[in-house]
Amino acid sequence: MSNFRYDPCMEQRLFWIAEDPSPDVNSAWGHSGTPRSDGAPAVGCDGNLAGGSGNTGATVAQKWWNSASHQKSLYRPSYAGSTGGVVICFAMVHGGLPADGYGFTRAAARWGGC
Repeated sequence: MSNFRYDPCMEQRLFWIAEDPSPDVNSAWGHSGTPRSDGAPAVGCDGNLAGGSGNTGATVAQKWWNSASHQKSLYRPSYAGSTGGVVICFAMVHGGLPADGYGFTRAAARWGGC
């Protein structure tokens, strides 16, 4: 468990996505360079994204595992080195504007050091 860490920079990006005033929950969803409907400049750090209604840390982790590109980026199943220095950075937010509700989540994770 010590290899998993909260990442405030990715959380900042998730809040930026969640605060998009568009009624479309996917409006600002995307990686660096994805615009927000109100033109607000992006903040925070990019990561592997997952989320949706009723998602938990476990369900977003399963979504990352089920995506070949996210699996290679985040889990790196072919990595044969020591995982002693590996850190998985993670952040998750609930709800969003204008009416996403608390049950709607957005999560981000990345491989590296935080």
